[in-house]
Amino acid sequence: MSHKRRRGPGLAGKLLLSGMALLVIPWLGYKTLQASRDFLLQGQAQAQLLSASAVANLFHDRSDLFTATADAGDNLAELPLYRLQSHILLDGLEEDWDLLAPRRQRFEGDELGYDLLLGQRDGKLYGLLRVDDDSVINHSPADTRLDRGDHLRLYFIDSEGAQRRLLLSFEGSGQTTAHEMDSNWRQATDRSPVHLLRGHVERDDKSYVLEFSMPLGWLGEQRQLGVAVADVHDNKRRKIAELLRTFIPGDDNRLNLLVERSAETDRILQALAPRDSRIWIVDRLGHVKASRGQLEAPKDRDTPAGWRGLAHALQTSLSEMVLGIPLGPTRDFDPDTTAIRQDPLLQRALLGESVIERRTAVAGSGEIIAAAQPIYNANIVIGAVLVEKSTRQVLGLQRQSIERLAALTALTIALVALALLGFAVRLTFRIRRLDREADSAIDPYGKLSDSRILHELDSADEIGELARSFNRMLDKLQGHQQFLAAIPRTLRHEINNPLNTISTSIEQLEGFDSVDGRQQLDAAKRALQRINLLVENLSEAASLEQALESESTEVFDLGVLIRNYSQNRLRRPPHPRLEVNLPPGPAMLRGSDFHIEQLLDKLIDNAIDFAADGSTIAIGLQVSNDYYLLTIGNTGPAIADDQLAAIFQLMHSTRKSGSGGGHYGLGLYVAKRIAEMHGGGICAKNLADNSGVVFEVRLATSL
Repeated sequence: MSHKRRRGPGLAGKLLLSGMALLVIPWLGYKTLQASRDFLLQGQAQAQLLSASAVANLFHDRSDLFTATADAGDNLAELPLYRLQSHILLDGLEEDWDLLAPRRQRFEGDELGYDLLLGQRDGKLYGLLRVDDDSVINHSPADTRLDRGDHLRLYFIDSEGAQRRLLLSFEGSGQTTAHEMDSNWRQATDRSPVHLLRGHVERDDKSYVLEFSMPLGWLGEQRQLGVAVADVHDNKRRKIAELLRTFIPGDDNRLNLLVERSAETDRILQALAPRDSRIWIVDRLGHVKASRGQLEAPKDRDTPAGWRGLAHALQTSLSEMVLGIPLGPTRDFDPDTTAIRQDPLLQRALLGESVIERRTAVAGSGEIIAAAQPIYNANIVIGAVLVEKSTRQVLGLQRQSIERLAALTALTIALVALALLGFAVRLTFRIRRLDREADSAIDPYGKLSDSRILHELDSADEIGELARSFNRMLDKLQGHQQFLAAIPRTLRHEINNPLNTISTSIEQLEGFDSVDGRQQLDAAKRALQRINLLVENLSEAASLEQALESESTEVFDLGVLIRNYSQNRLRRPPHPRLEVNLPPGPAMLRGSDFHIEQLLDKLIDNAIDFAADGSTIAIGLQVSNDYYLLTIGNTGPAIADDQLAAIFQLMHSTRKSGSGGGHYGLGLYVAKRIAEMHGGGICAKNLADNSGVVFEVRLATSL
């Protein structure tokens, strides 16, 4: 019974899978790194909270630094005032404002809309407006009314507490003209323009850009300012169609509050000058009063170039991924463009709590440790200190040692894996070589072809012991095979001696005329014939292997052989009825014609024994590219399915015990061996309607 080979991992694969248990080492190391990482971050968070507390102590009872926003912020709308990093050229272009572009405020009306940016530099207030207007109406020089064209209005409370109104008009792209206006915004209170309020306009088809500057000292301590854009649609009537303000109309005394940074607070923080952390000071409304420092300390060394730079980048990337450090610099709130912080952390600090938090940076480029501490004035919270630091700085302290540890661990695992792989390959090679030798020691028909295993006999391990065990087994099989091979010759010799005696005695009895004596003589002769047939069949089966190996081969026409054999077979009793179907062309075969005739004898004798009376035995031959298919079929009893393969085994017969004819289960076995000697095989099949059996013989066509 053949067993289907099970597929699965080989010995080398199993050893490698077992070796993967070594991955527990880096996993444990990774867990240790995570624990140490959390410990470092917690320690850093506590240190930052102490730093925030120390900075908060510097601002305790300094309400003067928070008065402007705290006292003037009674539900007034805010206009953020940013610190400008570069000089603003009043040219109606927006390039000077690129860094602040994302911080624009948008104001929308019914048909009018504009973006507004305000900044300060060198004691001046700068403004940038982009007004969406597809029909810009310029001011006419001949018109004494300044409000009969598109214009900009500025409202503010000066240092003396008086309300002032300034109007910027323009006659096209270029410089603007500023005038002090009356309460109705129709006439200028002074014909002379206000030269310290300068501006420039650049127009296009659907909008215009207006830049202006004025002394920041005009606004006084309250820093209240209002901006409004007037839009005129009709070029003839020149009436204002829409006036869009930055504050609620109806009360010009409640303007917008300019939210700016505190200069003195900046000076205090500058003295601290943190190198690797950023400090923010906010008032009780979250307005940023000052900020100093960086989230990360600048790098002290240059990145190597060439392949070293590539290796360094790869090493840094791997270590940063393992440690959870972002690959690039940490990007968060920009202190130059952030006017207000409404973080939940700060909201809790403004309620009087000391808070620590780890959060993801705004740009998603890393993690930040933040600590916030409230600032008090007479037990009243007037602001908060926020100290932030990137985790890159903290985790970078352990990177070098961790990189060495990781490199050593990786090298160790790689060496162990290579050793396991080498051992597995060597072991697999030895086992497969032993398997090939053991497999080649016995041919496909169970006959010993080599009685010795040559390799691994001197090995002291289990494989050597297995090889020596194979040799002992082969020695025993060889002795048993020699014994089996000698049985037919021994039987023939031992049986022939009494047969000769019986034959001589029968010849002497033939002289008697008794009827009973002759009947006994006939029975004895038939028994002698059966014994002789048994001896001949056993001898034929025993010598078949040697005969097939020593038989010379020649090329002959298989179709001609079958035709001649069929004609001769019809002349011999019991004169079967044969129907032969052969291809029209030649069917050349290299082999032994004598043994092919012997195969036909065995199969046709078997068909005659089982064929129904008066039925015809069909002989057919089909030709294909790789083989000839010889078929011999007869009508009669079918063969049980479980016997279809067993009938070709040695000494196996499907006839009932006691049936005549001298059948000993040798004929089909001989036919099978002859077919295999010619590069083919044989099988039996029941007809579809179970009305008979057909034997199919395949013979290789290759010459």
